[in-house]
Formats: sequence, C-alpha cells, structure tokens
Amino acid sequence: MKTTAFKTIAIATVLSITLGVCMASVTVMRAKAETYQGSRGKKSSKGKKADAANDEPCGRYKDKQLYKGPKGGCYYINDNNNKTYVDRGECKC
Repeated sequence: MKTTAFKTIAIATVLSITLGVCMASVTVMRAKAETYQGSRGKKSSKGKKADAANDEPCGRYKDKQLYKGPKGGCYYINDNNNKTYVDRGECKC
C-alpha cells in the first residue's frame, strides 16, 4: 500500500512539475509571438504626417488642394494633416 501511495505521489509531482514547465513554455512562446507580431515591419502612420510633395496637384475639393498619387488615387490634406481620399472623378488631371 505504501508503494502505491508513493507511486501516486511521485506521478502527481512529476505531472505538476511537467505542467508547470509547459505553462512557463507557453507563456514564453506567447510573449515571443506578441513581440514578433509587433515588429513585422509594417509601417506605422503614428507620428507621420501626410506629404504631397511628390504628387501632382489636380484641382480643388472643399476648398482644399487635390492631389493625384502615384497609383492614381485622388486625395487632399485634411485639417489634421492626413490624407483624405475622394472619388477619382474629382481630380481634374
């Protein structure tokens, strides 16, 4: 009976240690994954303002200068200094 109880306690201890190690591994892997996802090389627009210096002026919309971008999109720079796209038909170039 003592041998069975000892085996049961030993197995429970091994399982709890194994489970603890597995949980720690999962936590580390999750932290690494979150770090990786945050640094995928995506360009963030935070802190960057719109720049129309290389784009062609193409008319006016709501008293704002319209620009045509390199891919043909038509936009103006809004009051927050961000690009606001409008229908391409609004550009007159």
